[in-house]
Amino acid sequence: KKAYLDILIKKYDASKNAYEKDINYWNSQGGAPKNEYDALEERRRVLNDQVTAINQAQNSLNILVKTINALVVILNKLVNDLNLQVGKYNGIGQSTGKEFNEGEYISDGSGTTINIFEFNDEKQLIRVLAHELGHALGLGHLDNPKALMYRLNEGANAELTTDDIVTLKKQCRIK
Repeated sequence: KKAYLDILIKKYDASKNAYEKDINYWNSQGGAPKNEYDALEERRRVLNDQVTAINQAQNSLNILVKTINALVVILNKLVNDLNLQVGKYNGIGQSTGKEFNEGEYISDGSGTTINIFEFNDEKQLIRVLAHELGHALGLGHLDNPKALMYRLNEGANAELTTDDIVTLKKQCRIK
């Protein structure tokens, strides 16, 4: 729209300059003959039509700018709200004094359950489920950050480490 408006203005300026040059010429001659006068009047009407078109294009551009600015305000509010939610979400573990758990194993008088709270893909879901199944088998957390039974889900694979296997065999009384 802005490029279109610039083209209209450039064409108008060129036409207006040529028109004014012709007017000055005929004025210096003491006036224009009837046929030249009529042609100049037609050019004046065309120039007025160009001004109308420029004003309409400018109004249309102003409306578009106002619409975009209103959308920017809405988007900024949404971003601000989202940032507040992210801050709140990121603070969940801090507010409880614990890390955020992607899953949990619960065994109590009402039964045994595994709850999964978060996963990004199938691989991560399998890893979280395997970790919680380890708890269901009686395994605790290991100190090895690469182990499936490490307290944080930092690994990218669901493969058992040597530490996991040794602990599992010990729990299952397998030599």
